[in-house]
Amino acid sequence: MGNTTITNETQQNTRKKQKIGIENFELIETLSKSVNGEVFLVQKKETKELYAMKVLLKEKLQEEQQIKNVKNERKVLVELDHPFIISLKYSFQTSTHLFLLTEYATGGDLYGLLNRESEIHESLARILISEVILALEYIHSKGIAYRDLKPENILIDQSGHIKICDFGLARFLGKRRSNKTKTFCGSPEYLSPEIIKHQPYGRETDLWSLGIVLYEILHRLPPFYSTNRQVMYKKILNAPIKFSNRISEDAKSLISCLLIREPMLRLGTGKKGFENIKKHSFFYGVDWNKVYEKEYETGFSTEPKEISINRDENIQFDLESVLSTQFSFLKIHSNNSKKIRDPFFKHFDYNYEKHQKQEKKKKKRKEKRKQRKNDEIFTFNFEMNENGNTSQNTNKNTSQNTSQNISQNISQNVSESENDFPLDFLVEYDFTIAINKEKILQQNIYQQKIYQNSIENLITN
Repeated sequence: MGNTTITNETQQNTRKKQKIGIENFELIETLSKSVNGEVFLVQKKETKELYAMKVLLKEKLQEEQQIKNVKNERKVLVELDHPFIISLKYSFQTSTHLFLLTEYATGGDLYGLLNRESEIHESLARILISEVILALEYIHSKGIAYRDLKPENILIDQSGHIKICDFGLARFLGKRRSNKTKTFCGSPEYLSPEIIKHQPYGRETDLWSLGIVLYEILHRLPPFYSTNRQVMYKKILNAPIKFSNRISEDAKSLISCLLIREPMLRLGTGKKGFENIKKHSFFYGVDWNKVYEKEYETGFSTEPKEISINRDENIQFDLESVLSTQFSFLKIHSNNSKKIRDPFFKHFDYNYEKHQKQEKKKKKRKEKRKQRKNDEIFTFNFEMNENGNTSQNTNKNTSQNTSQNISQNISQNVSESENDFPLDFLVEYDFTIAINKEKILQQNIYQQKIYQNSIENLITN
């Protein structure tokens, strides 16, 4: 009894340790703000790892009908696993707030990079857009339309490579190309003509945004930009594309092929999809395996962020005031050990480490199942081979006698009753099937027994 109580206590302690909450992280600074919430840089106390923590207020989400988007973002992030896509590490909730913690990209976003750099050479733009293409190709292979591709959602990690983030507008459409949606959403500068026309659209809308992003990298502004939104929409629908003289013909050709206003004629919408984009002359000499392995240098690598342990108390106070005292408020709520049961956010909590362990267990189970099937096939094949060698000689002698007896019985039975047994079965059935190994493996053992019983009944009759 004493041992059982100790084990139960240890199990409870391990479960408590596995639970992740706001008390496990330390606030560093504010990264960005939005209408629905804020993003903060936090540090995990145990490992000292940095994360970007998005804090969302449930009341605002319910008022603005954004619950579905948040749940969808969490679902998409769990589904995706790619070197050029931001990965979700943790998600949890309190009675008032939702938390999404992703890996922290130290280089900021592509929009800030374009503002900092005086000029981005076409060779560097080729590497950046190649990484975006691989990320989009992976997203589309999962049946997902991203619908919000823009420089603000393309982060730069510590090694200088891209990470696509913010999947709030992503939508599962399935892997059929005919699946469409009609939701009017996205950033105005990057909207495709079919969205502006309120027409049904699919994943091809991301290809239009891809062309806009490439144009902006090379020109610093989107091709149809205007401060007046209605004027900008008219330009997107009708205005020609104006290129700078310093842009190569290959870049002009690629952008023009991506910005075709007819969605089904857009480059990358055919059966080969992104393979047609990769084969474009703009990417001549690009090794896509090297792109995936991040072997091309971008020159935007950054040093890891240094966090001072002895920070000024006034700075800490200012950061908490920026949060409108919600960070300290959340600590009080998170200390409550009772599990939060919110009907709107069931199964919202997520732990990357737990998820990885579960995936490993699933793989092991699949491997064991495959091994069992292979063993069964091997033993069955071995037994049939031995039985086939012993019965091969007897089958040759008995097959002639049985065939003669069956033909005589057929002539007698047909006259008496024609519907007792189908004649096609007797004609098509091959008595040498027991000798043929390939047919034996393909045939079901149960069916073979039925055939044998039916033949024996005919012979006895």
